[in-house]
Amino acid sequence: MKSSPLFPLCVFVSIFLLSGFPIHAEEPTILARRNTSPTSSTLFLGKKGSEPDLSPMIEKPKILLTFYAFRVNLQDKYRLGTEWEKSRLEQMLGQPLRGHFQQSMINPALIEAESLVLSDPEKMMNYLSLFGETKLLYKQVWSQSLGRQITREYNSLTPYITTFNEPNVSQTKQTIPYTQSSVKEGMSINVTVEGLQISGDEPSADISYEINLKDSYKTKEDLLAVNSIVSADSTTIPLDHTLIQTNLFHKEEVNIEYIFLLCPRKVE
Repeated sequence: MKSSPLFPLCVFVSIFLLSGFPIHAEEPTILARRNTSPTSSTLFLGKKGSEPDLSPMIEKPKILLTFYAFRVNLQDKYRLGTEWEKSRLEQMLGQPLRGHFQQSMINPALIEAESLVLSDPEKMMNYLSLFGETKLLYKQVWSQSLGRQITREYNSLTPYITTFNEPNVSQTKQTIPYTQSSVKEGMSINVTVEGLQISGDEPSADISYEINLKDSYKTKEDLLAVNSIVSADSTTIPLDHTLIQTNLFHKEEVNIEYIFLLCPRKVE
């Protein structure tokens, strides 16, 4: 078998890395991102081997669920996360501000929000951008009925190249030691509709959910690393509200906040 011309170089790089000499890592070169389409599965939560015997009146109601995941790279002055300022939210959402929230005990101008009425949740990006660079990571839409557990999953792979150079080595060399690797990212959300109240002035749903998120970030050496977030809850939410979950991630100089929005809407 013909040996690869890169083999001696790989041996040299391995010996060099193990020798203890200082290595200077350059910023990774991000390659094309390869995504897979969202997948979903449905599970009936009744007795094993039986399907639900529901009347047409009960079988009809379904809710449309929309899920958003935002990432905010927080500015240094917001290490405690985004601030929900009532006056600014009213400018964006209108007055009076609607939802389930209470006044902050630390600052009367701020609120602690469990849910808000958002006609267009994607406008939330404009508000979150006040606190740092904001990106919409995922948006997923599906419908489900009572007694069903829906799993929505999305995975992606981010490849990158990191080059290594000895100090005082000419950058004009044609061959530069490097490593090529990848970071697996993605998320899944499991949602169960445990109850529906479709009559009265405020239709609502009893929902249990679990969110699992894997995301990547740059270390201070400009390498990629992975962090994991798990968020779970069981709550009753009106069908015109948007449930808000926040998760902070701090490591070294990295300050990230993840904002999860779950929007249930009735489907006739």
